[in-house]
Amino acid sequence: MSLEGAIGQIQTIVRAIPGIQSAPTSPPSSAGAFPFAVSYPRSGNLVMNSVDWGNVLHTVYTELHFANQLLEISIPQSMPYARLVFLGLMADVTLGGNVSEISAVRYTFGKLAWAGVETIGFRFEIDMKEGIQR
Repeated sequence: MSLEGAIGQIQTIVRAIPGIQSAPTSPPSSAGAFPFAVSYPRSGNLVMNSVDWGNVLHTVYTELHFANQLLEISIPQSMPYARLVFLGLMADVTLGGNVSEISAVRYTFGKLAWAGVETIGFRFEIDMKEGIQR
């Protein structure tokens, strides 16, 4: 189990969605061909169950970036992707065995930016639990 493995599996899930042009394993230093996806850790905390055992609760951001031009085209074209991401995550709730479970997924839609490039798109907040022991 690992956070890095979970993020890699999220990118694998998103990369499999038809139409996604890029979903690299590591966040890129520049914006790629649209639409592209990036995932990175947002926050986390450790819940101790005993001296040797606990759960780490992670929140990972996954962003789907679309061109911020011709909004009358980009916005309608981006709408199906929320459902496709949800379905992909529901099909692999342990993210390839890297977490115990995905506990919640929230999203916002609107202005985003990557490497100085203004975009629009979805930001998913994916909450997950990873069991750890010393």
